[in-house]
Amino acid sequence: MTDNSPRIMLFDLNWTGHHLQYLTQLAEYWIDSRCVGILEIVVSTQFVKAHPEFSQYIEQEGPRAGIRLHTADIDIDMLSGSAAKPFTVDHENDI
Repeated sequence: MTDNSPRIMLFDLNWTGHHLQYLTQLAEYWIDSRCVGILEIVVSTQFVKAHPEFSQYIEQEGPRAGIRLHTADIDIDMLSGSAAKPFTVDHENDI
């Protein structure tokens, strides 16, 4: 991959419901289709704790396919309403 490769950053900060299945299907498609570029997936720390198998899958399969997993330490409830606050992605905890 070069600096000119397409780069997509996806934020999915919820960890309940079907989010694991959606992200798994996306990662499998990206790998199986040999997509060109880099797929950056940002999930909450709660997601990583609830679904360690996804982190392990991306750790094993992601590097050769250009998939990177990042965590954001954020409370999903703080994003609702007028009390929304900015957050940062913790690159030290990248997987």
